[in-house]
Amino acid sequence: MVREITSLVAFYLCLPLLFAGESADERFKEANDLYKTEEYSEAIKAYESLIEDQSNNVALFYNLGNSYYKTQNLGKAILYYEKALKLNPDYEKAAYNLKLANARVADRVESSPSIAFYNKWNKFLLSIGSGSFAFVAILFSVLIGLGIFLFITGKSVSSRKTGFALGIVSFIGFGLFVFLSISAATYTNRSPEGIILTKKVDIKTEPKADANTAFVLHEGAKVSISSNLDGWVEIKIANGNMGWIKSQDLGKI
Repeated sequence: MVREITSLVAFYLCLPLLFAGESADERFKEANDLYKTEEYSEAIKAYESLIEDQSNNVALFYNLGNSYYKTQNLGKAILYYEKALKLNPDYEKAAYNLKLANARVADRVESSPSIAFYNKWNKFLLSIGSGSFAFVAILFSVLIGLGIFLFITGKSVSSRKTGFALGIVSFIGFGLFVFLSISAATYTNRSPEGIILTKKVDIKTEPKADANTAFVLHEGAKVSISSNLDGWVEIKIANGNMGWIKSQDLGKI
């Protein structure tokens, strides 16, 4: 009897979640219908109302990016394409549209050779993923065990040499892929990035409105976020330059 009552209570507690899920799906479909009929401003409102409920919906961010692009809001279009790619780095449509949008960004910040190499290296790590590197490291750990087993139990000199060589090579491989896995995980948890949402903004040397201007950025520029202070955000661009911007001028990816 107690078990039946517990099950009944659990069922009724779950009902609101079930209906909420159905409601979110229906609202997403309605937003898509608005987009298809080129009612982009209304589609934007509908999509944005779903972000909290469907924060892992790649298509939601992609469609929202398209809607902003259609309404000539370059900064937010790039922001939501980036959000879609953060959830799914292999999303080709989002990557292509992001490339088109980035071509319209006024700023062309050249990376230093060291930063350019660092960015390419990190993209490589992200494309493979920490989990894949960790899996290979586990395989090498198995081979280490096999090498040790052959070295200890081998009845001939050649089998013991084979075990020793296998153990050494596998140990090197294990160390390498553990390093790659940690590096990929570190990059995944790197400093957050953001997109400039204002047409033109002065980047300040200090978090003060009357501070000197360090440099200027335009809508759609991508930056790294270093810290936050009283409504100001410290940012860094690809060439290493740093400065402060008001938080409302920046959208966090």
